[in-house]
Amino acid sequence: MNLDKKEPFSYFNESVKRVLERELFKKKIVEQKNKFLRIFSDFENYKKRIQKEKFELVKLANQEVVVELIPVLDDFERCLLEIKKDNNVNIIIGIKLIYEKFFSVLKKKGIKQIKTKKGDHFSTDIHEALSQIKATSQDLKGKIIDIVEMGYLLYDKVVRHAKVIVGK
Repeated sequence: MNLDKKEPFSYFNESVKRVLERELFKKKIVEQKNKFLRIFSDFENYKKRIQKEKFELVKLANQEVVVELIPVLDDFERCLLEIKKDNNVNIIIGIKLIYEKFFSVLKKKGIKQIKTKKGDHFSTDIHEALSQIKATSQDLKGKIIDIVEMGYLLYDKVVRHAKVIVGK
């Protein structure tokens, strides 16, 4: 065997080279794994965002139709008030059943009536003041005196403000 000065170190160098290559390979695997996890996370976030946007789009598509039906609901309410004056129980019951069924369909589509009653504080977020009249007492200043039309929410967004008369 020819013992050259380089020969004893060549095995050692080869071994070190393999260890370094293995470490480099492990480092690349970790980098690729992290890259994959980031891409996977981005994709999951993308899917969630698309689902949310799809839901918002469906809500907006319903909004136009539902908002157009609110005046029909108002007409039913006025009709109920008028027929109660005639005291025809069968007609009252029939119209009330139709009204309740119609309103339940709108509820399924996300419509909620804004709870407004006389004496509530006026809020520009949910009320529209049609006029102001002199309050009969100090307590009624800035409060709702009368409700002309009810307001409605669609998925917690005001689609029609309650039309009210406010005390001044």
